[in-house]
Amino acid sequence: MHLQMALDGLALNPALPQDMVRRLIAWRRGCGEVGKRPDLTPELADEMIDTGWHWLLHTLALNRALPDPARLRLARDPDTSVRSALVKGCDRGTVREVFELLLTDPEPQTRVYLAQSDALPDDLRESLAADPSPLVRAALGRWWAEAPEHVRRLLLTDAEDEVRAAACVNYRSRFSHPVPPPDLRPALIADPVTRAGAVRHLRLDAATAARLAADPDPEVRAQLARHPQLPPELPRPCSAPTPARGSGSASTPGRTRRSRCERPSTPGSRPRRIRST
Repeated sequence: MHLQMALDGLALNPALPQDMVRRLIAWRRGCGEVGKRPDLTPELADEMIDTGWHWLLHTLALNRALPDPARLRLARDPDTSVRSALVKGCDRGTVREVFELLLTDPEPQTRVYLAQSDALPDDLRESLAADPSPLVRAALGRWWAEAPEHVRRLLLTDAEDEVRAAACVNYRSRFSHPVPPPDLRPALIADPVTRAGAVRHLRLDAATAARLAADPDPEVRAQLARHPQLPPELPRPCSAPTPARGSGSASTPGRTRRSRCERPSTPGSRPRRIRST
Protein backbone atom coordinates (compact mmCIF):
# COMPACT_ATOMS: atom_id res chain seq x y z
CA MET A 1 0.00 0.00 0.00
CA HIS A 2 2.79 2.43 0.92
CA LEU A 3 4.57 1.68 -2.36
CA GLN A 4 1.39 2.40 -4.32
CA MET A 5 0.83 5.69 -2.45
CA ALA A 6 4.40 6.73 -3.24
CA LEU A 7 3.96 5.86 -6.91
CA ASP A 8 0.65 7.76 -7.09
CA GLY A 9 2.39 10.83 -5.71
CA LEU A 10 5.25 10.37 -8.14
CA ALA A 11 2.81 10.08 -11.05
CA LEU A 12 1.68 13.70 -10.52
CA ASN A 13 5.16 15.17 -10.00
CA PRO A 14 5.55 17.86 -12.71
CA ALA A 15 9.31 17.20 -12.88
CA LEU A 16 8.89 13.50 -13.69
CA PRO A 17 10.75 12.61 -16.94
CA GLN A 18 8.70 11.09 -19.77
CA ASP A 19 10.52 7.77 -19.58
CA MET A 20 9.35 7.46 -15.96
CA VAL A 21 5.82 8.41 -17.00
CA ARG A 22 5.94 5.53 -19.49
CA ARG A 23 7.12 3.13 -16.79
CA LEU A 24 4.17 4.15 -14.64
CA ILE A 25 1.83 3.57 -17.59
CA ALA A 26 3.18 0.03 -17.86
CA TRP A 27 2.90 -0.52 -14.08
CA ARG A 28 -0.93 -0.94 -14.22
CA ARG A 29 -1.57 -0.63 -10.51
CA GLY A 30 -3.85 1.58 -8.43
CA CYS A 31 -6.37 3.91 -10.07
CA GLY A 32 -4.24 5.22 -12.91
CA GLU A 33 -3.19 8.48 -11.24
CA VAL A 34 -0.72 9.12 -14.05
CA GLY A 35 -3.73 9.84 -16.26
CA LYS A 36 -4.35 13.04 -14.27
CA ARG A 37 -1.16 14.73 -15.44
CA PRO A 38 -1.88 18.14 -17.03
CA ASP A 39 1.13 17.92 -19.36
CA LEU A 40 0.23 14.81 -21.35
CA THR A 41 1.28 14.90 -25.00
CA PRO A 42 -0.96 13.30 -27.65
CA GLU A 43 1.62 10.51 -27.92
CA LEU A 44 1.55 9.72 -24.19
CA ALA A 45 -2.25 9.87 -24.14
CA ASP A 46 -2.34 7.39 -27.04
CA GLU A 47 0.00 5.05 -25.19
CA MET A 48 -2.33 5.16 -22.19
CA ILE A 49 -5.39 4.38 -24.32
CA ASP A 50 -3.55 1.53 -26.03
CA THR A 51 -3.14 -0.23 -22.67
CA GLY A 52 -6.89 -0.83 -22.43
CA TRP A 53 -6.50 -0.55 -18.63
CA HIS A 54 -9.91 0.47 -17.35
CA TRP A 55 -8.82 2.61 -14.40
CA LEU A 56 -6.25 4.49 -16.44
CA LEU A 57 -8.73 5.16 -19.25
CA HIS A 58 -11.39 6.31 -16.75
CA THR A 59 -8.95 8.68 -15.04
CA LEU A 60 -7.69 9.91 -18.41
CA ALA A 61 -11.24 10.64 -19.58
CA LEU A 62 -11.77 12.94 -16.58
CA ASN A 63 -8.60 14.92 -17.33
CA ARG A 64 -9.63 18.42 -18.46
CA ALA A 65 -6.20 18.96 -20.02
CA LEU A 66 -6.52 15.92 -22.27
CA PRO A 67 -5.56 16.57 -25.92
CA ASP A 68 -8.56 16.52 -28.26
CA PRO A 69 -7.29 13.62 -30.41
CA ALA A 70 -7.31 11.46 -27.28
CA ARG A 71 -10.83 12.65 -26.45
CA LEU A 72 -11.99 11.60 -29.91
CA ARG A 73 -10.59 8.12 -29.32
CA LEU A 74 -12.20 7.84 -25.89
CA ALA A 75 -15.55 8.99 -27.30
CA ARG A 76 -15.52 5.71 -29.27
CA ASP A 77 -14.33 3.54 -26.37
CA PRO A 78 -16.46 0.40 -25.88
CA ASP A 79 -16.68 1.01 -22.12
CA THR A 80 -19.76 3.08 -21.25
CA SER A 81 -18.24 4.29 -17.98
CA VAL A 82 -15.23 5.71 -19.85
CA ARG A 83 -17.44 7.57 -22.32
CA SER A 84 -19.58 8.93 -19.47
CA ALA A 85 -16.44 10.05 -17.62
CA LEU A 86 -15.31 11.78 -20.79
CA VAL A 87 -18.44 13.96 -20.74
CA LYS A 88 -17.52 15.11 -17.25
CA GLY A 89 -13.97 15.86 -18.36
CA CYS A 90 -14.98 18.02 -21.32
CA ASP A 91 -14.92 21.81 -21.07
CA ARG A 92 -15.92 24.68 -23.35
CA GLY A 93 -12.64 24.35 -25.21
CA THR A 94 -13.37 20.79 -26.30
CA VAL A 95 -13.68 20.38 -30.05
CA ARG A 96 -17.24 20.10 -31.32
CA GLU A 97 -16.65 16.71 -32.95
CA VAL A 98 -16.24 15.09 -29.53
CA PHE A 99 -19.67 16.31 -28.44
CA GLU A 100 -21.22 15.24 -31.75
CA LEU A 101 -19.91 11.71 -31.24
CA LEU A 102 -21.20 11.57 -27.67
CA LEU A 103 -24.65 12.82 -28.74
CA THR A 104 -25.04 9.63 -30.77
CA ASP A 105 -23.90 7.41 -27.90
CA PRO A 106 -26.09 4.28 -27.70
CA GLU A 107 -26.11 4.40 -23.89
CA PRO A 108 -28.68 6.89 -22.47
CA GLN A 109 -26.58 7.49 -19.36
CA THR A 110 -23.85 9.13 -21.43
CA ARG A 111 -26.43 11.45 -22.97
CA VAL A 112 -27.88 12.17 -19.51
CA TYR A 113 -24.47 13.52 -18.50
CA LEU A 114 -24.40 15.57 -21.70
CA ALA A 115 -27.79 17.07 -20.81
CA GLN A 116 -26.26 18.24 -17.53
CA SER A 117 -23.13 19.71 -19.11
CA ASP A 118 -22.74 23.46 -19.50
CA ALA A 119 -19.77 22.75 -21.79
CA LEU A 120 -22.05 21.38 -24.51
CA PRO A 121 -22.70 24.05 -27.20
CA ASP A 122 -26.26 25.36 -26.92
CA ASP A 123 -27.38 24.23 -30.36
CA LEU A 124 -26.27 20.67 -29.63
CA ARG A 125 -27.82 20.79 -26.18
CA GLU A 126 -31.13 21.87 -27.68
CA SER A 127 -31.21 18.71 -29.77
CA LEU A 128 -31.49 16.64 -26.57
CA ALA A 129 -35.05 17.96 -26.12
CA ALA A 130 -35.96 15.46 -28.85
CA ASP A 131 -33.83 12.62 -27.47
CA PRO A 132 -35.65 9.26 -27.62
CA SER A 133 -34.94 8.56 -23.95
CA PRO A 134 -37.19 10.30 -21.39
CA LEU A 135 -34.29 10.03 -18.91
CA VAL A 136 -32.24 12.33 -21.12
CA ARG A 137 -35.07 14.81 -21.69
CA ALA A 138 -35.81 14.86 -17.96
CA ALA A 139 -32.16 15.58 -17.17
CA LEU A 140 -32.21 18.42 -19.68
CA GLY A 141 -35.34 19.89 -18.09
CA ARG A 142 -33.90 19.68 -14.59
CA TRP A 143 -30.39 20.96 -15.29
CA TRP A 144 -30.75 23.49 -18.09
CA ALA A 145 -32.57 26.26 -16.31
CA GLU A 146 -31.39 28.80 -18.90
CA ALA A 147 -32.77 26.86 -21.87
CA PRO A 148 -34.42 28.94 -24.62
CA GLU A 149 -38.18 29.26 -24.33
CA HIS A 150 -38.92 26.99 -27.28
CA VAL A 151 -36.91 24.21 -25.60
CA ARG A 152 -38.64 24.78 -22.25
CA ARG A 153 -42.02 24.62 -23.98
CA LEU A 154 -41.15 21.26 -25.51
CA LEU A 155 -40.12 19.88 -22.13
CA LEU A 156 -43.05 21.37 -20.19
CA THR A 157 -45.48 19.78 -22.65
CA ASP A 158 -43.63 16.47 -23.08
CA ALA A 159 -45.75 13.32 -23.25
CA GLU A 160 -43.80 11.73 -20.36
CA ASP A 161 -44.69 12.64 -16.78
CA GLU A 162 -41.09 12.53 -15.56
CA VAL A 163 -39.96 14.99 -18.22
CA ARG A 164 -42.69 17.54 -17.46
CA ALA A 165 -42.05 17.20 -13.74
CA ALA A 166 -38.30 17.74 -14.16
CA ALA A 167 -38.84 20.80 -16.35
CA CYS A 168 -41.06 22.37 -13.66
CA VAL A 169 -39.10 21.19 -10.65
CA ASN A 170 -37.84 24.47 -9.25
CA TYR A 171 -38.89 23.49 -5.73
CA ARG A 172 -36.57 20.43 -5.71
CA SER A 173 -33.68 21.53 -7.91
CA ARG A 174 -30.62 23.56 -6.97
CA PHE A 175 -31.51 25.84 -9.87
CA SER A 176 -34.36 28.33 -9.97
CA HIS A 177 -36.18 27.71 -13.20
CA PRO A 178 -37.56 30.64 -15.22
CA VAL A 179 -41.19 31.65 -14.90
CA PRO A 180 -43.30 29.34 -17.10
CA PRO A 181 -44.93 31.00 -20.13
CA PRO A 182 -48.33 32.45 -19.07
CA ASP A 183 -50.29 30.41 -21.62
CA LEU A 184 -48.90 27.15 -20.16
CA ARG A 185 -49.63 27.89 -16.50
CA PRO A 186 -53.26 26.66 -16.49
CA ALA A 187 -52.14 23.30 -17.91
CA LEU A 188 -49.22 23.10 -15.46
CA ILE A 189 -51.53 23.71 -12.52
CA ALA A 190 -54.02 21.15 -13.83
CA ASP A 191 -51.25 18.55 -14.19
CA PRO A 192 -50.50 16.71 -10.92
CA VAL A 193 -46.82 16.25 -11.77
CA THR A 194 -46.14 19.94 -12.48
CA ARG A 195 -48.59 21.57 -10.08
CA ALA A 196 -46.18 22.03 -7.17
CA GLY A 197 -43.53 23.64 -9.39
CA ALA A 198 -46.05 26.01 -10.95
CA VAL A 199 -47.74 27.25 -7.76
CA ARG A 200 -45.28 30.04 -7.00
CA HIS A 201 -45.82 31.54 -10.46
CA LEU A 202 -49.58 32.00 -10.07
CA ARG A 203 -51.44 35.18 -9.32
CA LEU A 204 -53.55 33.84 -6.52
CA ASP A 205 -57.20 34.56 -5.99
CA ALA A 206 -59.08 33.29 -2.96
CA ALA A 207 -60.80 30.43 -4.83
CA THR A 208 -57.56 29.13 -6.37
CA ALA A 209 -55.72 29.40 -3.06
CA ALA A 210 -58.46 27.49 -1.25
CA ARG A 211 -58.42 24.75 -3.89
CA LEU A 212 -54.64 24.38 -3.68
CA ALA A 213 -54.76 24.37 0.12
CA ALA A 214 -56.86 21.21 -0.09
CA ASP A 215 -54.57 19.49 -2.59
CA PRO A 216 -53.61 15.94 -1.52
CA ASP A 217 -49.95 16.55 -2.47
CA PRO A 218 -48.06 18.02 0.52
CA GLU A 219 -45.51 19.64 -1.81
CA VAL A 220 -48.30 21.66 -3.43
CA ARG A 221 -49.46 22.85 -0.01
CA ALA A 222 -45.88 23.62 1.05
CA GLN A 223 -45.34 25.75 -2.05
CA LEU A 224 -48.64 27.51 -1.47
CA ALA A 225 -47.58 28.31 2.09
CA ARG A 226 -44.56 30.20 0.70
CA HIS A 227 -46.52 32.16 -1.88
CA PRO A 228 -46.20 35.93 -1.22
CA GLN A 229 -49.83 36.54 -2.28
CA LEU A 230 -51.37 33.96 0.06
CA PRO A 231 -54.62 35.47 1.38
CA PRO A 232 -54.25 36.16 5.12
CA GLU A 233 -57.68 34.72 5.87
CA LEU A 234 -56.84 31.35 4.30
CA PRO A 235 -56.39 28.48 6.78
CA ARG A 236 -52.90 27.04 7.01
CA PRO A 237 -52.36 25.15 3.74
CA CYS A 238 -50.46 22.42 5.55
CA SER A 239 -53.55 21.51 7.56
CA ALA A 240 -54.93 19.64 4.55
CA PRO A 241 -54.89 15.84 4.97
CA THR A 242 -51.71 14.01 4.00
CA PRO A 243 -52.01 10.91 1.77
CA ALA A 244 -52.02 7.66 3.70
CA ARG A 245 -48.60 6.08 4.20
CA GLY A 246 -47.62 4.07 1.17
CA SER A 247 -50.18 5.63 -1.12
CA GLY A 248 -47.67 8.00 -2.73
CA SER A 249 -48.39 11.39 -4.24
CA ALA A 250 -49.13 12.61 -7.70
CA SER A 251 -45.75 14.21 -8.37
CA THR A 252 -43.72 11.35 -6.87
CA PRO A 253 -45.47 8.03 -7.61
CA GLY A 254 -45.24 5.37 -4.95
CA ARG A 255 -43.66 7.59 -2.36
CA THR A 256 -45.27 9.52 0.49
CA ARG A 257 -43.75 12.92 1.23
CA ARG A 258 -44.48 15.23 4.12
CA SER A 259 -43.82 18.93 4.12
CA ARG A 260 -41.99 20.49 7.03
CA CYS A 261 -45.23 22.16 8.12
CA GLU A 262 -46.67 18.74 8.95
CA ARG A 263 -43.96 17.74 11.40
CA PRO A 264 -45.03 17.91 15.04
CA SER A 265 -43.42 20.87 16.76
CA THR A 266 -41.32 20.38 19.87
CA PRO A 267 -40.19 23.00 22.39
CA GLY A 268 -37.00 24.68 21.28
CA SER A 269 -37.02 23.07 17.84
CA ARG A 270 -36.34 25.14 14.76
CA PRO A 271 -38.09 24.55 11.47
CA ARG A 272 -35.78 23.35 8.72
CA ARG A 273 -35.92 24.48 5.15
CA ILE A 274 -36.65 21.90 2.51
CA ARG A 275 -33.36 21.52 0.76
CA SER A 276 -33.24 21.33 -3.00
CA THR A 277 -31.57 18.35 -4.62
